[in-house]
Amino acid sequence: MIEKDGMKHPIIRKLAMYSAIVLILFACFGMQPDHSSAQTNSLEVYVDGILVKTISASDLRGSDSLTPAPVYYSTVNNKSGQTRYYSAIGVTLEELLTKPAFGVALKKEDMDNVKIIATDQYVKTFSAQDVFSKRYYYPKGNDPEQAVSVPAMISTSWTGSISSSADKFQTDEALGFFIGQSSSSEKTNSLFVRDISSIRVTTVNKGKSFADIDNLSNKQDILNVAAKGYFSGIEGDRFEPEKEMTRAEFTSILVKSLQITNSGEEKAHFRDINLGDAYYSEVSKAYEQGIVSGNGGNIFAPNTHITREEAITMITRALDKTKKLSMDVTQSDQALLESNYSDHNLISEWARRPVVIALKNRLFPSSDGKIMPQARMTRAETASLFAQLLKTVHSN
Repeated sequence: MIEKDGMKHPIIRKLAMYSAIVLILFACFGMQPDHSSAQTNSLEVYVDGILVKTISASDLRGSDSLTPAPVYYSTVNNKSGQTRYYSAIGVTLEELLTKPAFGVALKKEDMDNVKIIATDQYVKTFSAQDVFSKRYYYPKGNDPEQAVSVPAMISTSWTGSISSSADKFQTDEALGFFIGQSSSSEKTNSLFVRDISSIRVTTVNKGKSFADIDNLSNKQDILNVAAKGYFSGIEGDRFEPEKEMTRAEFTSILVKSLQITNSGEEKAHFRDINLGDAYYSEVSKAYEQGIVSGNGGNIFAPNTHITREEAITMITRALDKTKKLSMDVTQSDQALLESNYSDHNLISEWARRPVVIALKNRLFPSSDGKIMPQARMTRAETASLFAQLLKTVHSN
């Protein structure tokens, strides 16, 4: 029978004692009790503010890059001085950000800062040099001679303990971030971030600008897309935003931005695109995927300027391959096109459906209620189009 003072009951006393021990452990080892059961099942990767890839936990677990055995990490709490130990399985941050299979494909030398963000909005920012430099695991506390080099890692599962061999305090399969100690004396709580939701990378090109875009409303779109290597300047620091795009230039950017690949060996499909031409590879990939078909007679016309309706047709064909957008077009969609855009009758018959799809998905901006389907695409318009395209693709 439980007495009026519930704490006198032996079971209640034991429960209270265990709870107190848990809280003391949390306090001693710098941990915070997890009040939420939410676990991250996917990871968003941003490059210069643009969402370029969403990677699921199952994708990481099924990757060839998954570590074959646990990697060990140590941290020294900056308050208590206690050492904590972890073993983790996952994918190294370097492979995640540089390996084409994960869809980010950056170069290490192009990265400036790497920001790790958790689901509770905790943020830890590292310089690229810091995150990719040599880091260590110290299995015996502060003995430098026992140091083992370890990589920065995105973990798919981990176990933590308060000694190097036992006393597990937690096992978790939420996505986490681990980075080794820079030295045996380094004390910090930020070498491990649990439940991460996104990685935001700033490239060294982020600060680069062009002398002729300062007054443009889409300046940031140009900088973001240029930072990814899809555009380059013309004659040094000039972007030439009003310069018209050619069919070959547009095809190249489309193939690179959506990472379109060949199913087999690249072949020459057009009489005016030859092996060794600057855009040979991209045009070949686009043709094999049904994105471009040429102008008849096996002619691609690579140097012909691309029109707005041609550009949007190529983009919708490419997006159809990704299965990211709805390609359905209803009669009401067609009716909205005809009622909202005064020049809808100028759209070529083969381009009407792609234009409707693009408008439905907010990919293609109109100008004063006009589509201007026969107008030529400029470099500035193309930059904005691809900035929006990347956001749309990776938010679906």
